Amino acid sequence: MRVCRLAMDLPGYVNQGQSQQQHHLLTDSIVEGLITIFAGIIFTLLVPPKAGNGYALVGLKRWSYFTPRESHIIRNRVLLDDPHKAHGHIKITAKDIWNTVRQPTTLQHFFITLVAMSGFQGLTQYTPSMIKSFGFNAIQANALASVPIYCSMVWCLVLSYFA
Repeated sequence: MRVCRLAMDLPGYVNQGQSQQQHHLLTDSIVEGLITIFAGIIFTLLVPPKAGNGYALVGLKRWSYFTPRESHIIRNRVLLDDPHKAHGHIKITAKDIWNTVRQPTTLQHFFITLVAMSGFQGLTQYTPSMIKSFGFNAIQANALASVPIYCSMVWCLVLSYFA
């Protein structure tokens, strides 16, 4: 009798565990997304707008990453490297973009990178959780889950070199 009762309640326990696991995955995804958005906003506010201008957007010209002498050196180095930058912003037209997209080497690089990355992107989200289910702790699971990412970086570099 006791075994039958346990067998009848088992699906309820399994569904409850799956529901809790899905809730944790959703919560983790929301937290990670919010951290990413926050980091992007902070990065945008702290990065200087152009070479030689060390004032961050959030600083409102009150502080700079560079001294006036360092800003002068940076501007001169940029201009020595590319004198066309002295005229200000370069206007990029739709024709320029189309000519870039039509280049075979650009297309090859795009598709090689797309193929190399698409193989592991789908599983990357859940890989640490799957590895933890095999009995590893969180640090070991994250370390083991990072291996394919580093391998794909090397693979992309190798393919880009030969493209």
